[in-house]
Amino acid sequence: MLLTNPRAPLPAALAAISTVLLLTYLYFHASLDAGPHLLSIKASTQPAQLSQCPPASAISNIVLSIKTGATEAFEKLPTQLLTILQCADTLLLFSDLEQDIHSLHIHDVLSRYNPDFLAHHADFELYRKQKEYQAEGRDIQTLSTMKDSNSDWRTAGHNAAWALDKYKFLHMIERAWELQPDKDWYVFAETDTYIVWRNLMQWLQRFDPSEPLYLGRGEPMKKEEGDGFYFAHGGSGFVLSRAAMYDFCVTKKGLASRWDARIPDLWFGDYVVAKALKEELDLNLTSAAPMFSGHKPMSLPIGAGIWCRPVITQHHLRSEEVQTLWMLEDQFYTNSSTSSLPHIRFSHLFRDILSGVKFPELRSEWDNLSQDNVYTVKTPRTKAQAHNKPEERTGEPTVESDPNSSPDACHAACEVVETCFHWDEKSQQLWRYVADRTGIMAYATLPLIWTFAGRNNVLTWATVLAIVHSAVYTWLFVEFEGWGMFRREFTQLWLLLGVVATVTMCLLLLFSVSWLRIKFYEIFLVLHILLSVVTLVGCFLHTSIFDARYDAYLWPIVIVWLLDRALRLLRLIACNIHVRLGKQVINRTRSIASYSKESDVIRLDIRTSSFLAQPAAGQFYYLYQPSTWQGYENHPFTLGAWSSQSSASEDADTYLLQHDDLPNEFDQSDFGSKYQSTVQNLTFWIRPYDGWTRRLRDECFQSTEGIMEPTILLEGPYGHHCHLSSFDSVLLIAGGTGIASAVPYILEHMALSKAGKSDTTHMHLLWTVRQAYFIKEVFGQELRTAAQRDDFSADLFCTRQSEGPKHGEEQQPRGEENEYLRSRLQYGRPDIAAAIAKAATRGEKTGTKVAVLVCGPPAMADEARLAVHRSLKHGCHGLEYFEESFGCVIASIITTFPWADLNAWAGQIIARNNKSYMYLPMRRRGGNMAIGVAVANSITGPWKDAIGKPLLENGRIDPTVWIDDNGQAYLYFANPGLFYVKLNPDMISHSGSIVQVPTSVASFGSGREPDGTTFAEGPWIYKRNNMYYLVYAANCCSEDIRYSTGPSITGPWTYHGIVMASAGNSFTNHPAIIDFKGKSYFFYHNGALPGGSGYTRSIAVEAFAYNSDGTIPLLTMTNAGAPQIGTLNPYTRNEAETMAFSSGIQTQAMTEGGIAIVNIENGDYVKVAGVAFGNGAKSFSARIASATNGGKIELRLGSVTGTLVGTCNVPGTNQRMADLADGILCYQWSNWD
Repeated sequence: MLLTNPRAPLPAALAAISTVLLLTYLYFHASLDAGPHLLSIKASTQPAQLSQCPPASAISNIVLSIKTGATEAFEKLPTQLLTILQCADTLLLFSDLEQDIHSLHIHDVLSRYNPDFLAHHADFELYRKQKEYQAEGRDIQTLSTMKDSNSDWRTAGHNAAWALDKYKFLHMIERAWELQPDKDWYVFAETDTYIVWRNLMQWLQRFDPSEPLYLGRGEPMKKEEGDGFYFAHGGSGFVLSRAAMYDFCVTKKGLASRWDARIPDLWFGDYVVAKALKEELDLNLTSAAPMFSGHKPMSLPIGAGIWCRPVITQHHLRSEEVQTLWMLEDQFYTNSSTSSLPHIRFSHLFRDILSGVKFPELRSEWDNLSQDNVYTVKTPRTKAQAHNKPEERTGEPTVESDPNSSPDACHAACEVVETCFHWDEKSQQLWRYVADRTGIMAYATLPLIWTFAGRNNVLTWATVLAIVHSAVYTWLFVEFEGWGMFRREFTQLWLLLGVVATVTMCLLLLFSVSWLRIKFYEIFLVLHILLSVVTLVGCFLHTSIFDARYDAYLWPIVIVWLLDRALRLLRLIACNIHVRLGKQVINRTRSIASYSKESDVIRLDIRTSSFLAQPAAGQFYYLYQPSTWQGYENHPFTLGAWSSQSSASEDADTYLLQHDDLPNEFDQSDFGSKYQSTVQNLTFWIRPYDGWTRRLRDECFQSTEGIMEPTILLEGPYGHHCHLSSFDSVLLIAGGTGIASAVPYILEHMALSKAGKSDTTHMHLLWTVRQAYFIKEVFGQELRTAAQRDDFSADLFCTRQSEGPKHGEEQQPRGEENEYLRSRLQYGRPDIAAAIAKAATRGEKTGTKVAVLVCGPPAMADEARLAVHRSLKHGCHGLEYFEESFGCVIASIITTFPWADLNAWAGQIIARNNKSYMYLPMRRRGGNMAIGVAVANSITGPWKDAIGKPLLENGRIDPTVWIDDNGQAYLYFANPGLFYVKLNPDMISHSGSIVQVPTSVASFGSGREPDGTTFAEGPWIYKRNNMYYLVYAANCCSEDIRYSTGPSITGPWTYHGIVMASAGNSFTNHPAIIDFKGKSYFFYHNGALPGGSGYTRSIAVEAFAYNSDGTIPLLTMTNAGAPQIGTLNPYTRNEAETMAFSSGIQTQAMTEGGIAIVNIENGDYVKVAGVAFGNGAKSFSARIASATNGGKIELRLGSVTGTLVGTCNVPGTNQRMADLADGILCYQWSNWD
């Protein structure tokens, strides 16, 4: 038997409790500043010579252009050259005069200006004077006080140098590209600008230089340009990307010269840059405020928006202030306690750097906006008091704290006071807490996920936490930084890999669905390993910016994973290699595999002498076949049986297992002993499906007589043991190869009973298989002895009708079968609920304990679990339920369509040729969606696959059939797209090619589907009054219902609009329209009943009337539904499932056809309405079966508590319903009407 989700030895409840405690601790006790600050980025390793400078390689593509003037160059440049300009890898100096300072050349950026302006314009008077002074050797600095001779109001009150400055900017940009083309970034600053190089370098890494970008601190020009126009303040510095410079200097070559004549009428030079970029390149400013600052430390107004932001530039600094900041920046980096250099933030600038330093200017109340904000904390005296909440502490000192003394203090204060400078807004603070803490909690649970992976764990919450963490951080960034900043930030490796890690965790969750594990286990395995590795690497790199702070959560994963693989390897070696030092022999595991076509089961016998092989009930092993290309795969299988042999009889290298000679009886002397000196023969029963089991079956086919000797390796044992021997009676329920869970307990019972160690007096097996031959194989070997015991009985069922007796024959097994089978072999399905109820009732009457162990398909386990629950509710307290995992599911749909798996979708039934045809979309085993066709003599079945294969295989669903007036049948189907094909008269084949219906807005309206229309799925085709209607589910999801019409069954279709809006808690929908007895009815999905949701819905119906022009009116969902239009004739046979409403009961298809209501408990009812009793009824008859003690059926009028008009006593029939030909007749004492 194949297992897909084995249980772990650690109880799931313990794992859940541990997880809750861990998450609670992390949430309430994790450090408040455990999360990163908003703009925290890992700094580069500092160079040995200057701590303020990033590595040259990191800034080699940054060009720094310093704009100065001849009157100030010698005053300010020397200090800059000794400080911040030492970091520049590529430095350009621009002025209004060609000069040299030592080895540095200063370029005259105005030399190429319009000659007429240079010679005659008043603003260039200083430029001409400087040329004269330079030629005459006079002191140019004396011109610094020269007034502007121009009477323009824009320059009034300023000196001539200031008036000349605006003409430099555009030509400076062109010259920078000319001298240093194709660099990534061009930074433009002035001689009184201070640059924090490390912050600048890290900040620029957020952006893509191949995009045209204009970055700087924005200043508005509302009067001249209106709202929305900003220019980058030149003194704060501005940046142009490579793409922007190329467009400016190459694409728009000569731009600066073309603007020469316009500049005199414009304001400042930095405004000229913004205007030119906007008009010529349509390039707007991207704000870099407040990091690019127009203030110096003594004048900067600190506030809520800048406290935790990095400092990139400062402006208006005098030479001595530049020197002081340069020195203090060095001290800040040198004194840093972290392995990577922190970022200088405005908070550091005001507290850490400037504290106690006397600048040339003094500033009082430097913490202007925050000096009065304090918060109060109570300080515990002892460790015990530290665990109490502050409000619970008494007699403790109170401390007032300044929240603005440091980012950490502000961070803590944010929980106490509203005016906190760590966050821009209170809401931002709260959302940031959610983002940080969910991230930390997700990391903390990752080691536990790896530890308990695949073992019923509840720790997949970490994936949800990671999703919340990523989603909240993304929203924070977009909301407070802007979408453009987020896109640029996304190019950074740490952020990108965080997203990758979250996506791969989501994919891990998605690819854990049971369908994929069952159908494509190998793909599931490989995907999980690869995605887990990507997740782990992504997490390491995502949090690498925190200097290994969170690696402590990740390394345990690596250790656990490697340790798990190492233990697996050791188990493989121990299970499969046995070294006998005394004989100097090495034995290895040997195996024999045989496939029985009659039973469709592989029997795998494995011979091992490993000391780990100590067989017991409830064990399973992982099996490998290393000699194949997919030898890395391993699959869990339950140990079905075993036998022991003394190692003294072993011939190590020549022993060959003979399939027919394998020991079959369970030897008590071996049970419970130590097996170091014995050879174990382990037996596994394997149902071949896809993947490895199918390949193993094919290998058996290719070998002689279906028997082969593959190389199989064991890993185990795993699993748990149920102590069934302590119960007085045991009911074992098995489906198919689930018998592997039952046989070991039967053999254990035999051994313990012989030794007098078992309390069990009776063990009953209820086993259902598809092939009777499998029963004969097991009872002919493993259970041969058990079948002869008085304390063991069995009810055996075969569901394959083809193996049942022919008409007129008895079900009694042939004479040779009596040797193996003690009880009759029955054909059909067992009544599991009745068997459990019978065992529970017997136990309750005798005061004994009863165990029920189930191993079978989910439907079988569900039925058994429900039956046990009902028995417990009815007072059978000595009953206990055990369930073993069963991985390969056989659904009822598969018995009808053997080529399909578990996925069946919405279908349609249509009558023709005196038969009913059901068209049903299903997924092929290992393939895409396909549409099958089943046929039955009645609409209630039983159904049979008409052709033994899919009718259509193009991956679509939602079939609908219409037979046109000329007898031609059309099969429409959809999603994605809409198609039709012509069916042949036999209704089970088609002719011609598949036609795709064009979907256009004219045909299906404008909507949100991928093709731009409203058509989604669920088509329904019919004809009325020479008009064809196509009704469909629209605009997924949640869907509404719309329709189109056409002149023929093939269109063309014309869109008409909506029929029913989305409502009723229906995520998807599926319409149908019919005419019945002169009225029209609309069918749809409604999830309004209790427990209803997107996929747990009811079918609802509304009556309606067409408009006079044939259009369909707008309909609404109701709970009342359509009114009853006729009466129910009680004097003919009515099926029990005919109802107006019901409570508690379920319906079940009968093997002989038809539907029965089942699982009836006290208080359950079926309601019928509009019954025409005529003159009154005197008796009531019903076809009823009860395998237990029977019961009674009451007939009441009006309600479940209404007038009692009849009672039908039902005895315990101990028969199936098929045997009740005439039913049970019930009499009534008075008439009713």
